[in-house]
Amino acid sequence: MGLGTPAIFFLESIKPLRNLTFNFSLFIAPFAEVFLKREIYEEILNLVKDEEAWDYLIKKLEDLEDGLVDGTN
Repeated sequence: MGLGTPAIFFLESIKPLRNLTFNFSLFIAPFAEVFLKREIYEEILNLVKDEEAWDYLIKKLEDLEDGLVDGTN
């Protein structure tokens, strides 16, 4: 057992707070850009904002945890 289950639990538990997380991420953007390139940070923001991407990430983690996907890709 890896960290897939705790990661899925964490993502599912903060799913209702996605909008708040997105708004907070916009607020800290000037500070985050000190550590990350703007393009990378904007991509992260798009992933947080997009509900389908969120669900896809959770589904992929579940598949990896169940051994349905080869983790070497």
